Amino acid sequence: MLAILFWIAFGVLVGWVAAILQDEQNRQRIMAYLASGILGGLVGGYGGGLLTPGLPDFRTGSVDIMFAVFGATAFVIAARLAADHFSRP
Repeated sequence: MLAILFWIAFGVLVGWVAAILQDEQNRQRIMAYLASGILGGLVGGYGGGLLTPGLPDFRTGSVDIMFAVFGATAFVIAARLAADHFSRP
């Protein structure tokens, strides 16, 4: 359970940093960054557990944290690209 909270926290952190770096003022986009960060953190953290067999599934090791950050970053970038694509006239 603690590992899932860490993955969510790292996802929120990545989404928040992305919103700051983009100088985003739109609340809906900020929430989209945070949500995509959380989703990416969960997917990345769980994926890191799948790539390191033999260890407990839900743990807070450096590999899982790294995958959670990478997953959150990938989801935030994908959300930004999708928002830019669909907001064009």
